[in-house]
Amino acid sequence: MSLPNLNNIVKTPNFIEHALDFLDKQNISYELVSGHDIEGQVFVRTVLFMDSRGYLLTILASSSILDFAKLCNNLSRKLEVVPLAYSPIPNCFAKEVGSYPPLPELLGIPCIIDEDIYQNLPDGKVIFPLANNGISVGENFASLSLESFKKLHKYTWEGDLSIAPTTIQRKYTPEISGKFKFTIRRMQARIEETLELPALPETANKLLKLRSCEKSDLNELARIVEQDPSLAAQLISWACSPFYAYPGNIKSVNDAIINVLGFDLVLNIALGISVGQIIKVPHGGPLGLANYWRHAIYCAALSEKIIAKAKTAEKLNRGFAYLAGLLHNFGHLLLGQTFPPQFFLLNQSLLASPEANVLDVEYHLFGVTHADLGAWLMDSWDMPQELVAISLHHHDLAYKGEHSDYVKVVKLANLILKDMGIGDEVTSEVPAKLLDDLGLTSADITHITNEFNQHLAELDEITAVLTR
Repeated sequence: MSLPNLNNIVKTPNFIEHALDFLDKQNISYELVSGHDIEGQVFVRTVLFMDSRGYLLTILASSSILDFAKLCNNLSRKLEVVPLAYSPIPNCFAKEVGSYPPLPELLGIPCIIDEDIYQNLPDGKVIFPLANNGISVGENFASLSLESFKKLHKYTWEGDLSIAPTTIQRKYTPEISGKFKFTIRRMQARIEETLELPALPETANKLLKLRSCEKSDLNELARIVEQDPSLAAQLISWACSPFYAYPGNIKSVNDAIINVLGFDLVLNIALGISVGQIIKVPHGGPLGLANYWRHAIYCAALSEKIIAKAKTAEKLNRGFAYLAGLLHNFGHLLLGQTFPPQFFLLNQSLLASPEANVLDVEYHLFGVTHADLGAWLMDSWDMPQELVAISLHHHDLAYKGEHSDYVKVVKLANLILKDMGIGDEVTSEVPAKLLDDLGLTSADITHITNEFNQHLAELDEITAVLTR
């Protein structure tokens, strides 16, 4: 898409001063506040979109989810969130696509404000960011009266833009009983009648059979992997990664198994790779292929480290935890392959509302979530029931089923990653009970995280192997 004309867009080396000068000239009284002072409060946020017709600024409460599909349909426009690299306001943004100051007259950009915004804001005052630094220490937020805010937007068009998270009720309860069975509300007919689940790759089928054998054979594992040249090449590249720090040469799958990775880890990595090869979705977007595999590799490595450290996870298999990290979010890829138009809407919705609960947004768009579809797929492939449970419950801290220890390990890995700005968890807060259940302390988490952070470059090399 070509970019709209930027001639009317404000360009200034110090945007915050420019914004404050604008408020002064409008005779608007305000108070500067820091991110720490507003933590946990509802504030005004904005999202900038563009299409061939130009830019559009949207304004809504931070507690609301922007309904991207409704916005496009109501305006008959093919909008996309403006990427950070294309921000029309230099020096206004520091870290991410998202919150432009809600001052359309200053920005010179057409604007629409959510008609429900005033129902979601605290009485008497409005808080909004002056620069997109997130919840930061600096005094980058302005607080002003509701009356003053309305004065600034007396000519702004109002429209129905948002979804209140409380109105999204995931009313069905999936159950695993033999074969995976669940009830779907909005898309039940389409899924049952037209959704064709992809077949399990032959290589993965052979690996599963080998995994279930009481006397697994190293040579047989190497033979299965070598029958798939692409898989063999990726595994050897994996073993050659600096992450494993093997000093010698690795020229074969046997070398990778015997000298570096070991039978169990090779089997589970090979299983994850062979499954991942069959589904193709766009590389870009929060849930695109590049971010999927980065998150999967990171989660797998962290899950393995957590099991090595957790006192109550001694009976868990580190190789299987690695597989769980690779595949627990596989439902995202299935959504992308099965419903491409809606997958685009999902990615745009998450760009527009990065703090939203991904399960809520998915259910609003699809009537089903990635956790449900992922578990359904894993069960249809006769994958281990531990993996079915992890796929279904990895967002659920309350899960107490048979395989809850594996679920807790993956959950903890995802919370750690969320603290790094990676993944689809809503919060990065690690509950004390989760640590207690795994026999871990806060000091253990710090140690695991610090050790993990030392290997990010090597893990990124492994990710690159999967996304070529």
